[in-house]
Amino acid sequence: MGRMAVVFNCSEDVSLKFIYTFIMGIFYSQVFGIFDEFNRINTKNLSIISTSFIEFEEKKKRMLNDLAKGTSNNQNLFINHA
Repeated sequence: MGRMAVVFNCSEDVSLKFIYTFIMGIFYSQVFGIFDEFNRINTKNLSIISTSFIEFEEKKKRMLNDLAKGTSNNQNLFINHA
């Protein structure tokens, strides 16, 4: 059985807004995301992106636990990084 994967070739010209949109698309569509050449992203932006992944995963786990307990309040998985 196969699973869809999306490959993204990173560059230093990519904006954080685009990366957030891309990441949210990956999470909502439940496909594998492959970040090629991610070392091209500057260190500051890479740190922000990795923190976003951690925050999203933590929120996703809380939501799944709430669903399992039957205490879900239909929270949105979106993490706002304005």
